[in-house]
Amino acid sequence: MGVGDLLRPGGAVRIRAGAVGKHMGAMEYWILGQVVLEGVILVGIIALLLRVRKWRQGQANPQEVRAILEETHLLKDELLETLQARKSIITSLIKQLDHKVQEAQKLLKRFEHRLALAGGAFLPGENPGPAESGLPLRERVELLHEQGLNLDQIASQLQISRGEVMLILDLSRVGTR
Repeated sequence: MGVGDLLRPGGAVRIRAGAVGKHMGAMEYWILGQVVLEGVILVGIIALLLRVRKWRQGQANPQEVRAILEETHLLKDELLETLQARKSIITSLIKQLDHKVQEAQKLLKRFEHRLALAGGAFLPGENPGPAESGLPLRERVELLHEQGLNLDQIASQLQISRGEVMLILDLSRVGTR
């Protein structure tokens, strides 16, 4: 997946979707304007090439040659301005992406910190074995139960039987009475 996929509406990265949606619409109009401008420049270049061909065949007069040269210089200047504008836009987009990557890294660090504070609860399939987690099995079962997982999900995640989960939860309830 490239940067273009990330920037496209509905792409993988969605940070403050409302604001991005408004800016993306304006960006799309700007790109459309650039495409039209490039089309006009391309037509001008083709017209110039046809005039140069005429001139080389000896059908053009010196005034036409001067006009062609002037048009060529104007088109060159327009093309240079367009390229410089695109370069500045790309630089700006790269800076924005770098900023968003830094924000995402900060959010990830905060999430990891909160996850560690929550006792290291993991998503299904990402769970280290009970001995590797550092928490007693009873606390892990209670934590997952508080998070809303059902008995089968807890058993699967902790790699223990459903009966063990039921027993631990029953003992926890008896212990709190």
